[in-house]
Formats: sequence, structure tokens, C-alpha cells
Amino acid sequence: QVDGIGTPPPPRVSHSATVIDHKLYIIAGGRFDGRQWISCDDVFAFDFTNCQWKALEITGVTMPRRRGHSAGLVSNRYIVVFG
Repeated sequence: QVDGIGTPPPPRVSHSATVIDHKLYIIAGGRFDGRQWISCDDVFAFDFTNCQWKALEITGVTMPRRRGHSAGLVSNRYIVVFG
């Protein structure tokens, strides 16, 4: 668990985590609501310089809910999500 300022993502499994510069991006994954597994479509960022969590607002075309996917870093600038 990483403590910091702001609201961290809810506990989850099968997400991807990618670092660009000084930020860690947590993408989608799955969580259990007590009855069933639910796939997520959210993205959170953790800034290592100020230990701050932030839920990112995705605009435009959004990705479908997913878990068990992969993410790759392209040109140290773009995150490409597969699966």
C-alpha cells in the first residue's frame, strides 16, 4: 500500500501499472463487490514527487471495462493497452 495525499484507487486485481517520468498510472482491473467480480474502466495516477493520488478524467473515446490486460509504454510518452 502506498500512502499519500488524495484518494487512491479502490483495491483491485488484474490491472496494469505503468510509470512515465515521475508518475505511476494504474489502469482498469477488477474488483469484487461482495457478490461478483466487476471490471473497471478507470485510470489513477500517483505522482512520486508529491505523493499525491489523482483519479484521471478520461474524455473522448474511452476504453471498455477490462481486467487481465497488458499495457506497454511507447516513446516514453504513450501507454498502449492490449486485451
